[in-house]
Amino acid sequence: MIERMRIRPWGVFGGEEGMPFRVTCERDGRRLDIGGKENRHLQRGDLITVETSGGGGYGPPEQRATVLLEADVQNGYVAEAMGREVT
Repeated sequence: MIERMRIRPWGVFGGEEGMPFRVTCERDGRRLDIGGKENRHLQRGDLITVETSGGGGYGPPEQRATVLLEADVQNGYVAEAMGREVT
């Protein structure tokens, strides 16, 4: 059972929501989403990826120093598109 797939972790003091929990199965070059309480028959060669939910943000992202936001993007904490949107 996996939580936080539908309702993302919330941010505080104007911070953005975190990314949701996600489970996928890669089979024959296709990526299939798996629900949090779903049963699925696996086959030899399936690749299961579990991405845990991220924490919500603290404070408005547009108020974060540009150099710190760029470091967040480089470290994979924030998507590059979000970094461009905020700056």
